[in-house]
Amino acid sequence: MKISKVFGLVFIFFVFFISLALATPPSEIVLNYDQKAQLLHVEVKHPTKNIREHYIRYLTILLNNVEVKKIRYTHQENAAGFTEEVPVAAVANDVIKAEAICNKGGDKTQELVVGQETK
Repeated sequence: MKISKVFGLVFIFFVFFISLALATPPSEIVLNYDQKAQLLHVEVKHPTKNIREHYIRYLTILLNNVEVKKIRYTHQENAAGFTEEVPVAAVANDVIKAEAICNKGGDKTQELVVGQETK
């Protein structure tokens, strides 16, 4: 009985680590902010072969480390990634962060200082 439990645990760990190895986190996030329109353009690059099974689950937008928008997805727009337009009321030198989290594991964060280039 102990051997079957050990085998079960080993199998669970194996499946978990294989799924992490097969997952691809977002490769890039491109941010552009239109201060006049108060609109953040977010482009998330996340290559996938199956947009319904492997996709970005959450996109979170923070303004000066305070969450202003969290978007949950159930699939990806296309195999290369997606874009999103998010209203954000920011002024010069505010810090806007975007974090994209893959449903299979992995994440990426990009930061932009309003009035400056993307870091």
